[in-house]
Amino acid sequence: MYIRKNCSAAGCQILSLPSIDFCINHHPGGDQLNSQMTERLKSTTLLREFFFPGIRLEGETLTSRQFLHSDFSFGSFKNCVFDKSVFQFTVLNNSSFFHCSFKHIRAMESIFACCHFDGCDFQGSDLIQNNFNGSDIQHTRFNSSDLMYSRFINARISDTNFVDCNLKAVMFPATILNEASFKYSNKEEAIFGYTG
Repeated sequence: MYIRKNCSAAGCQILSLPSIDFCINHHPGGDQLNSQMTERLKSTTLLREFFFPGIRLEGETLTSRQFLHSDFSFGSFKNCVFDKSVFQFTVLNNSSFFHCSFKHIRAMESIFACCHFDGCDFQGSDLIQNNFNGSDIQHTRFNSSDLMYSRFINARISDTNFVDCNLKAVMFPATILNEASFKYSNKEEAIFGYTG
């Protein structure tokens, strides 16, 4: 079993790699390990208990994959496609996603907390009971998605669309909303503030 611990490098807050004292950035063979893990991701459709915090992916197409009980926290994802994939009990906190596509995914009880999303697309997805707390979300689309019971507490959301979404019991308390559209969504069933 993977025991989560911080990298041994002074001042580093990124998680160490499994059975290694350093994160991918401070491991002398980090680039080679990243390439090996990328090839593994590309070669299989089911990843269960796959732990590789800090992974860096750019321009990869990983459609119709299943990520179960896995950890990709502190990752960097640029121009990647995850369409029609499943994320279940997967940890992606403190990661950055630039121009990534998550169309028609199913994500359940996964952690996207303190992530940065810029120019991403979750259109037509089932995003049930996920944690987006503290995330910075810009220029992103959640249109036609089911977000039931997900949490966006203390998030910063700008130029982002939640058009025609199921927002039942979705939590937005202490979230900064700037140019966020909830057109055709059941916004009245979402929670935007704490009650006494």
